[in-house]
Amino acid sequence: MKRLYEVLITIIALSYLTFFGVLLSLISLLLLPFWKQLWFQRIGRRVLHILLAIFFTGLKLSRLLLVDFSAVDQLKNQPARIIIANHPCLMDALFFSSRLPDLVSVMKSDVLKNPIFFGGAKLCGFIPSDLPREFISSCSEILNNNAHLLLFPEGTRSQAKVVNAFKKGFALVAKKADVPVQAVFIQANTDFLGKGWSLWRRPDFPLEYRATLGECFHQEQGEDYKQFASRVEQYFRNHIPDYQKPPK
Repeated sequence: MKRLYEVLITIIALSYLTFFGVLLSLISLLLLPFWKQLWFQRIGRRVLHILLAIFFTGLKLSRLLLVDFSAVDQLKNQPARIIIANHPCLMDALFFSSRLPDLVSVMKSDVLKNPIFFGGAKLCGFIPSDLPREFISSCSEILNNNAHLLLFPEGTRSQAKVVNAFKKGFALVAKKADVPVQAVFIQANTDFLGKGWSLWRRPDFPLEYRATLGECFHQEQGEDYKQFASRVEQYFRNHIPDYQKPPK
């Protein structure tokens, strides 16, 4: 019965994401002329926030997925900043969007081309990471309009027990937009949907994820963006919890 219950909840969860993902993609095609309007993107981000908040609340009630990202709520009324985090699984950006109603995520272009995800990403003004010139200007525009920017500086999902080498784009954006960088640590009790995890592999439930806030960084006088990026990366390496241990 336990196995049947887990399969049933998984099917319901995937159906929810697929239905609303496709629906948002269809809506986005109808509203193509408004894609680049900041006011329109802000509405899209709030809609996504509500849909994901409902989604994760339902899964929490099922006791199969326990997500505690309440620490991120402290950032809601703070001035715009770049939020960086380790990246243990594919759902990390969704966890953040379920807590912050005006959050723009930086994502790989292949994710933005996915028929389920591209509509929501376009409606929300999410930014592809592999277009260097447009990336810097798009990120700066978002931050200058007082929305938070979520960026995973490793550029891919984290490897076990240690973060990958950081890409330095986040530091360049922080310098250009003159905003701080907020560190967030994500802990998990599973490698589910991590690097190398097969989509067909069944995880051990419940899945547990927790976010904790780290230091908020400002560039120091005379520090270039490469030095700044290295300082932040070293902080992560020195302070990141072992995310394979179950959160308590």
